[in-house]
Amino acid sequence: MDEHEYAELLEIVRETYDYDFRGYRTESLYRRIAQFMEMAGARSPRELIEPLREDPELFDSFVERLCISYSEMFRDPPIYKFLRREIIPRLRSFPRINIWSAGSAHGEEAYSLAILLEEENLYDRARIYATDISKTAIQSSKEGIFNQEQLRKYAENYAAAGGVNSFSDYVHLRYGRGIIKDRIKSRVSFFTHNLTRETSFIEAQLIVCSNVFIYFNEQLQQRLLELFYRSLSPYGFLALGVKERVPDRMLGKYFFPINSNLPVFARAQGS
Repeated sequence: MDEHEYAELLEIVRETYDYDFRGYRTESLYRRIAQFMEMAGARSPRELIEPLREDPELFDSFVERLCISYSEMFRDPPIYKFLRREIIPRLRSFPRINIWSAGSAHGEEAYSLAILLEEENLYDRARIYATDISKTAIQSSKEGIFNQEQLRKYAENYAAAGGVNSFSDYVHLRYGRGIIKDRIKSRVSFFTHNLTRETSFIEAQLIVCSNVFIYFNEQLQQRLLELFYRSLSPYGFLALGVKERVPDRMLGKYFFPINSNLPVFARAQGS
């Protein structure tokens, strides 16, 4: 593997499109580039450069591959159970509730949060902002369409997360697929946002970010923690995925844990 060619490709992507993947962990990143090369019929990273410049759809597919836009509704059920039991009651004190689903993949996380707020009678004064670097993922998110296999898994997760209704109450079943109901979509806004480059855009009371930190090196993790700290209101909360690994020495500057077994944190004051 010629790491110089991989680095050259990433630099050109950054210069041309302002997508900066240089802070991603190289082992998994280069593996995904190699998989895309095979799909595109390229023998080297250098052979990808011109096709990516000339074909916007190919470039969107490239970004999609590098970003791993995959999630599940109610992924990590203990997190959602804890949010319902411990965090939602604290959010009730805010007159308006802003929630940021950062790196939202195809909207699974945002819709899960919408259902949770609906069941806790807070949805009418909440707004969920769901962002992802991938334009393809964002468009898919807005449609809110999932196949039967996905829905079966999501229903299992929902039940394990303490759901109080039937998961089918939140989807229209049509032709073997499920479409998220308009009520659940009504207060969710989807748009592209690059966590590695862009700045804070709201003051949130809760940020949920799963399956993102594990792909970033420590420098980029540090930037993301600073971004989330600036984006949270005083007494706001951050929930990460159970597989995320962020050094305590970095987290401690901005957040403190509120559960010994789950990656849920409160914003530190005066950092």
